[in-house]
Amino acid sequence: MSRARARWFRFAEPHGTIRSVRRRNPFERGGAAGRRTVVEVRRARTRRRPCARGAHRMRIDVWYMTTGDAPDGIRLDGLRAILDAGELEHERRYRLERLRKQHVVTRALVRSALERLTGDAAESFRFVVGPYGKPRLVDEDRYPWRFSLSHADGAVLCAVADRIDLGADLERLDRRVNLDIAERYFTKREIAQIHAAPEADRPRRFLDFWTLKEAFLKAMGTGLATPLSRFTFGIDSPPPDRADPQCPPIAPRLEWVAPELGTAAEWRCRSFTIDGDYVGAVVARAPDASEIELTIRSCRPIGDRILPSDTSAPLPTKAHRSE
Repeated sequence: MSRARARWFRFAEPHGTIRSVRRRNPFERGGAAGRRTVVEVRRARTRRRPCARGAHRMRIDVWYMTTGDAPDGIRLDGLRAILDAGELEHERRYRLERLRKQHVVTRALVRSALERLTGDAAESFRFVVGPYGKPRLVDEDRYPWRFSLSHADGAVLCAVADRIDLGADLERLDRRVNLDIAERYFTKREIAQIHAAPEADRPRRFLDFWTLKEAFLKAMGTGLATPLSRFTFGIDSPPPDRADPQCPPIAPRLEWVAPELGTAAEWRCRSFTIDGDYVGAVVARAPDASEIELTIRSCRPIGDRILPSDTSAPLPTKAHRSE
């Protein structure tokens, strides 16, 4: 499989028409710089789920980077320059170099994404950690952005949204899967959906459910303090073809939650494949029956920032702009 990666792609609501799927790959080895392909895919008409009056689409930005693209050695110091003392101290606790690298890249990724969205300098953000380990911005009145971080072997991911509780998770598709975990921790409905898939597709279906469940727990902010059997996801779509880089996200649904967790109707979900190597999921609390507008961007280091791969240079921030 070619290691060329989709540089950015955007999908509208999965019902009806996929307006466009763009793949930009100016950095492919041996490829022509700036080459772009635009593909339009039209689906059969389907009835859209009606939204409540006043509903709106909620935008969620997903930034990801494979850590194989991360700088090594002295070049990693550029990314460290935008981290705070606590993040640098946390890095020193890791004994393995790959974990230190992963930590620096993850923290630089969320800071770079927030800088891009708010216009404030990446190093200006301050974070606190909730009782179950979920990080958030200190000044939520000034910065209402919520984010969720995840990493898998070889990649990191950051999902960001404005005033929306959300969670994200990422897993490698080639990881070893033990289906007995589903039997022990998933709901009967989810177990039945896994076994309903062709045998070869069951590990992928398991990972679809696993990432959705992890993302939901992150959105709730409770982590594994909430048992996995206290909520159920449903997936109607067949497992996507991991070899298809233009495969759009699918829209699972939260079918049931235990009474102490609220109502299932207020949540929206997306499951997607990245580079044919990873499965990711985003789960968000949707006020007013909103729908998700998901933008997924492949990123790379540019100077002391991590930015979308189609960016030639960092944008000026408020701290750096001339009045």
